[in-house]
Amino acid sequence: SDLLSLIRTELRAESYLCTPGAARRIEDACNRIEGDDANVRPKWPRDLMAVDGTWKLLYSSTLARGPLPSPPEALVNLIPGTDALLQLMEAVPFAPRDVSQRIDVLGRRVVNVVSLAPWPGGVLGGFLSSAPGPLGQALEALQPARVTLELDHSFTVEGEGSGGRRQAAAGSVINLQLEKVERSLTGMPSAAGADGGLVGLIPTETSYSLPAPFSTFATGSFDTPFVDGQLRISRGGDRELRIFERVRKEGEPAVNLYNSWQEEEDALRAAAEAGQRMDGWGDRWQEGGSEEVEAMDFDDGSPD
Repeated sequence: SDLLSLIRTELRAESYLCTPGAARRIEDACNRIEGDDANVRPKWPRDLMAVDGTWKLLYSSTLARGPLPSPPEALVNLIPGTDALLQLMEAVPFAPRDVSQRIDVLGRRVVNVVSLAPWPGGVLGGFLSSAPGPLGQALEALQPARVTLELDHSFTVEGEGSGGRRQAAAGSVINLQLEKVERSLTGMPSAAGADGGLVGLIPTETSYSLPAPFSTFATGSFDTPFVDGQLRISRGGDRELRIFERVRKEGEPAVNLYNSWQEEEDALRAAAEAGQRMDGWGDRWQEGGSEEVEAMDFDDGSPD
């Protein structure tokens, strides 16, 4: 798609950083997609299966600017993004290297997976790694390593009856509640842990569950103004823009989504008449299959 091409052109390779001007162009492209009358905004719970699966984060308006504040609108296209500055920002500790999101609609789970290096990299990391003693040895061993955080949430949506009456097509906001955090450390040379030292003291895996009284404070939400078989546009707190690409396993058919049940029925009928297989079609109008549709107490007796 045009949006995919724009993102891959504007962002640095293997990075979420870009210039303020590039961020503005990506934002404008998303606004055009969201404002296009031909693109029907999804509504939950009817369309929830449209977001089911694994998604790779391509762009985040928060990550795009790194630790720097947003510039004034009038200066967006005047501020250059020099390679030296962007390289320095990429080496900042805790800068995410890879982010994905797993959405299990039937299990009502959202797991955000974040890979990062919580220690200096680049020129600064090389300098610190050359320091004498245990600290330098530890940083040198940790340079290729990555910490992966899995933030496991339960989720609810308007219209499913958890917070009010059941509706076939209510809003497009998913409400999250963090319940578990898992951390893993990978990529260290095998010899690093064998000879002890500071690195040997770091556990490779940890897991924390949030007790009910505390998990109620670890809440959030995101809106989904657009989703199709390939891309998903998400809006988080303070209108943070996130763009995801669907991850498909090898051999897995493409996911086809339709803007109406009639469009879907027409596609299925045409494929059947042509003798074509429709393994990859996704029925977004019957979330969870016929059993869940029958269980829903629609006001008019049928989905919207």
